[in-house]
Amino acid sequence: MIIAWFSCGVTSAVACKIALSLYEDVHLYYIETGSCHPDNARFISDCERWYGQPIHTIRSDKYTCVADVLRKGYINGLMVQPVRSN
Repeated sequence: MIIAWFSCGVTSAVACKIALSLYEDVHLYYIETGSCHPDNARFISDCERWYGQPIHTIRSDKYTCVADVLRKGYINGLMVQPVRSN
């Protein structure tokens, strides 16, 4: 199984299409951050038709949006570091 990350951008849309053409058993995943553009749902639907398969959506059970993560004081990186306020 190959997992491809679909971010709702044109670059990842094309990269997923290429992965589907090169490999078998590709599963597409979109990470819902709660802070997405309102048109993402339409774009996901269009790409699912283009790919001929679903894009699975996953989301955090702990956070509802990016702002929730930032309020906790942490951001993503190689080493999780606290966000410092000046």
